[in-house]
Amino acid sequence: MKQSFLLSAVIISLLLGCTHSSNNAEQKTTATQSTLDTTKLKIGDVFYQCEMNPEVLSLKDTACYKCGMDLTKRVKK
Repeated sequence: MKQSFLLSAVIISLLLGCTHSSNNAEQKTTATQSTLDTTKLKIGDVFYQCEMNPEVLSLKDTACYKCGMDLTKRVKK
């Protein structure tokens, strides 16, 4: 009885630990993509923006962290 309780506790701990790690990675991605200040870009500089979530901006050609769509290339005017 004690062994199955201990085994259950270990499994739950591992599952919670894995979930926490993936959320942390998502938060880092979110911070990277959403903190781009386009007012600091020079005219002609390239950045990328999500069509569905225009607040998602990046300097890299990547996918939106909210919807998964490819970001669209934009040029600062």
